[in-house]
Amino acid sequence: MKTFKKSALFPLVFVLFSVMAFYSQAKAQDDPETPPTRRTRTTQQRNERQIMELEIRYWFDTTKLTAKAADIATGGGTRASGTGLLNMETSNPPEARMTFYLSRNNKLRFDYFQFKAQASTDDLTLSLSNGRTIGNILNTGNVLSGSADIKQAKISYTWQGIKAGDRVKIGPLAEIRGFFFRGTLVEPPRTGLPSGRTSTGEAGAGMGTLGANLTILAHRRMEIDSVVTGINLGGIGRIFDADTTVKFIMHRNITVNSGYRYLRLRADDKRSNSAELLFRGPVVGVGFRF
Repeated sequence: MKTFKKSALFPLVFVLFSVMAFYSQAKAQDDPETPPTRRTRTTQQRNERQIMELEIRYWFDTTKLTAKAADIATGGGTRASGTGLLNMETSNPPEARMTFYLSRNNKLRFDYFQFKAQASTDDLTLSLSNGRTIGNILNTGNVLSGSADIKQAKISYTWQGIKAGDRVKIGPLAEIRGFFFRGTLVEPPRTGLPSGRTSTGEAGAGMGTLGANLTILAHRRMEIDSVVTGINLGGIGRIFDADTTVKFIMHRNITVNSGYRYLRLRADDKRSNSAELLFRGPVVGVGFRF
């Protein structure tokens, strides 16, 4: 994935806010809604009055890092092709997001989450064409360990002008997201390295993604919100993000939500090498509407 450059995001920011400005007049131009039923009237009227929603969620995820190499050094002057799978242990990452309802069909959302993942060579599985193992490659019996701190911030705009009755609406969304990665590798003391060694590295990436947002009012006290986004970065990688949440309206301004999220990041190079980071798992949280 390419190094993050602020100047590269300016065109994306311009396009996103141009779309927002175009649809900001939609409140006055929207077609009249289908007359609500008695069961949904109260919820719809409340949703039309609300201006903002703040949600705090925790993601109980599992993380896997998969790498594929066409030609790598495998120690002892040998080279091979193959794949590796690293299972990483994560602390339940918190996520905060704030949604502004610009009109019945338009909304703007800010989203931020961060987490830390840890792993060691004991969690690494290799499948190489020459049959060598991680011990052969490292030429040591010691275990290497590492951690990764990842932060993501994004802003998205949604227009849900396609409706099915008074319970279902769907529409496209555009978003800009940025990632910050910080990795640490710890090597224990060994022959030739009596004090051990700790190495760190940082990288950033930014991109725009497109997708769709579906909202279903399943019951006057239950709302289903599903967002799917992704983009193919033209030979250097791709991203796919799916997030489905069921919100239970406990009080006029309080919701409890649960759901499932799937986030997949992939980076490729011109030598047919690739790395893929996969996060998935249930989410739970609470929301406050104003």
